[in-house]
Amino acid sequence: MLHEGPSVTVPTNDDVVKATLRTLGHPICYFGEGPYERRIRLSIIIEEDPRESQANSNRDIEQKIERFFTEGDEDLVAFRKTIAAYSIPLSYKRLKNARTLRENVDILQMEAHICEYLLHVSKQMTLKYSEVADSRPLMGCKFSPENKKIATFGMSCNIKIWDSEFLNSVEIFEGHKNKINDIDWISTDIDLSYIVSCDANSHIYLWNNNGVIARRFEDHEDTVNCVKFHPVSKYIISASNDETWRSWDIEKGKQVVIQEGHSRGINRLDIHLDGALLATGDLGGIVNIWDLRSGYLIMPLTEHVGQILSVKFSPRCGVTLATASDDNTIKIWDLRNAKIPLQHCIFGHTKRISEVLYEPKYGRYLISVAYDGYTKFWTTQDLHNSLHDGKETNLSGKKYTCFKILISEDHRISGIDISPNGMQVASVGFDRCIKLWSCSEIFNGVNVDRDYVF
Repeated sequence: MLHEGPSVTVPTNDDVVKATLRTLGHPICYFGEGPYERRIRLSIIIEEDPRESQANSNRDIEQKIERFFTEGDEDLVAFRKTIAAYSIPLSYKRLKNARTLRENVDILQMEAHICEYLLHVSKQMTLKYSEVADSRPLMGCKFSPENKKIATFGMSCNIKIWDSEFLNSVEIFEGHKNKINDIDWISTDIDLSYIVSCDANSHIYLWNNNGVIARRFEDHEDTVNCVKFHPVSKYIISASNDETWRSWDIEKGKQVVIQEGHSRGINRLDIHLDGALLATGDLGGIVNIWDLRSGYLIMPLTEHVGQILSVKFSPRCGVTLATASDDNTIKIWDLRNAKIPLQHCIFGHTKRISEVLYEPKYGRYLISVAYDGYTKFWTTQDLHNSLHDGKETNLSGKKYTCFKILISEDHRISGIDISPNGMQVASVGFDRCIKLWSCSEIFNGVNVDRDYVF
């Protein structure tokens, strides 16, 4: 007799299924049983006694529940006030633009513009350069804010700087003693930029553009997985396996905020374009949305069944969040709907998804990479038979439809980044190579990267 499939949500990773069965006190494998049958058995166990399974699986979490009060100092108060003063005018401007868009813009004209842009990206985005970038596997890459350089990092403990036009090696930053997990880049002046990096030794380094370590932040107690500059440019925010995220004052070189709230190590974070919200994703599959102005946890997102590998706010209107998980899915969340925030679930890859990113200027497309070797481009809004030069495009359809695929020779793509203008894509992987994909800004004599018609 065939079982119709799991009626409750269970992990798709077979190793996680076995670990869950062991935690619940059941045999991890029966004779002749495959991964699918094992998932069915786990779902039946959970269906028969959900309370017991929930209690057993969350026993170690419940033991950690503890209430405590931490008194904030003057630096914390200054941090909250600075974030509020920065974010409130931006939020007002964003909402004003959204009302203008709704009231004054021709939707068909806007769709035609987006279709023009996506059609150009689909046809013209091709591999421009591929270079062996390091002696060991790479973990990620980042474009500089002015789009002139690319930084790569990984298991060799070095940060390498490349020019983004010809992909020539420019400089090497040496100083880390263990695998570099993440970096971020910010420009404070035309000729002055800084890079912040974090590693598996729980260290965070701030580098100037000469490759010299300007600050060291070493208060984390475990591996630091992710680090970002806050848009206000005075603070750094980091996430670690010690189950905390922290904020650091760059000028004073000290920790300002230490925030608990996750029951597993925090793997990824992202900061809202207004600077007011922070999204953090942990190794247990939970994504939390925090208000940096008050320190409150305002929204937990709990639909993933694998560790969170990427979180990204949309730059368009700022109400959408994309997350990727070890359960091989991409989930799109509407932050305006607290009761049912999950908007879409994309089943686009067969192996773990390394990263998801929105096109940074307007969020006109979403890009994802995974260990299956595919880089996929997804539409981000409904397109209804929009016209381009009098002809109907093939981009009409529902949002989050794949419209382009880039294939890598090495299946394990570990990181990707999109240039600030959306016309270049850089990817790295376990083959130790950096690949630069590019397309021209000119399409049929028109600059497709011009500002929106509104």
